[in-house]
Amino acid sequence: MNLQESIASGKEGMIFTIISVIGVMVLGIGLGKLLHVNRKNAYLISSGTAICGGSAIAAVAPVIDADEHDTSMALATIFILNAIALFISPFYLV
Repeated sequence: MNLQESIASGKEGMIFTIISVIGVMVLGIGLGKLLHVNRKNAYLISSGTAICGGSAIAAVAPVIDADEHDTSMALATIFILNAIALFISPFYLV
């Protein structure tokens, strides 16, 4: 596979990834406002959902100056949602 083919095949995936991450961030922040969630928690939970979970929260927390309580609440939320998804997802595969 040459460089041109690699770029062409990766372009669709990259565009989908960018749109997905932005969409989840916007949706998560909007839901946070709707549910009256603390702004920093909404940002952290949205970034954890959109990107890769706990490591995204750990990376975003110092950028938005989140304290330990905000960070731990976001991590707990993401880990609980991940645990629920582990139990629910096998039923969608059948």
